[in-house]
Amino acid sequence: MAYQESLVSPTEISQNWLQEFERVLAAEDQKDLAVLFVEDGHWRDLVAFTWHIRSFGGRDAISNAMREATLISQPKNFQLSDDNTPPRWIKRVGLDTIEAIFQFETKTGRGRGVLRLVHAPESLLGYAAWVFLTTLDEIKGHEERIGDCRPRGEEWSGGFGSENWMDLRKREAAYEDREPAVVVVGGSQSGLGIAACLNVLGVDTLVIDKHERVGDAWRKRYHNLVLHNEV
Repeated sequence: MAYQESLVSPTEISQNWLQEFERVLAAEDQKDLAVLFVEDGHWRDLVAFTWHIRSFGGRDAISNAMREATLISQPKNFQLSDDNTPPRWIKRVGLDTIEAIFQFETKTGRGRGVLRLVHAPESLLGYAAWVFLTTLDEIKGHEERIGDCRPRGEEWSGGFGSENWMDLRKREAAYEDREPAVVVVGGSQSGLGIAACLNVLGVDTLVIDKHERVGDAWRKRYHNLVLHNEV
C-alpha cells in the first residue's frame, strides 16, 4: 500500500513528529533527537536557532549542532501553522514526502519553518525528517510595525501647538538626549537598507557616512548612472 493511502493523515503524522521533537529537545536527549532525522537529512537555519545562516547535513551533524544552538535559543511551542497550507503528500525529486509548515518561538523571537517527512521503518514514529527549515520571523519586543502594529498618526493630532513630524525628526536626528542602539557605518545601499529595517523594528539606528549627503557615494563616483530595475 502506498504511503499516501495510509489511514493516518499527514496532519496527524506531522503533529506527532513536532511533539516528539519538542520533547527530546527539552529532555536534551541527543540520541532520540538524531533518530528523528534520516541519515542524509538536512537542517537549514535562518537566524532562528543559531543567529546565523547555517546549513547542516547528516543525522549526527544536525543533532550536535542543534544541541548547542538550543541551549541558547530555547525553542518551544512547535505546532502546525494555522494560516498556511496544511500538511500534504507531495513528490520532491521523485520522493514521496509529507510537507508541513509549522511555527514556533524561541527565547528571543518567533519563527516559522518547513518540515519534510519521509517513511522510515526504523523510526519509532514510522517517519523521519528529510528536510527541516527554521526561520526567524520577528524578535520579541521589536515586532515589525506593519498590519495591526503600523503607525496610525495619532501622535500628530494633539492640536496646533504640539510638535509636528518635522520637529520630531529633527530632534531624533540630533541625538542630544540619548545614544543610538545601533550605529551603521556607511550610508549607501546596504547601510540605508539595514537602517530602514531596524527602524521599522523600533531599534534606534544612526547612519554615519564620510560624505555630506545621502547618495554621494554614487553621485561622486559616477557621472552617469542608470539602474537596471524595472520602470
